Amino acid sequence: DRVVIKPAVSGAARHTYAIERGAIDPTILETVETLLQQEAFLVQPFQDSIVEQGEKIKVDTRTGDYLGRVN
Repeated sequence: DRVVIKPAVSGAARHTYAIERGAIDPTILETVETLLQQEAFLVQPFQDSIVEQGEKIKVDTRTGDYLGRVN
């Protein structure tokens, strides 16, 4: 069972870590604890499809507003 720890606002997998639930590497934990002082992070279930197919989103080209994920 894997999870992803990543910044709430991020791009290009910046500061994104995939870990086994309950088995976090102490180095990653220390890094995330330091980064948490600068920005918000979230934890999500790991999605194999993101690795296999990538993540596609819809954006309004006039406003730049996020319109949702493309499946």
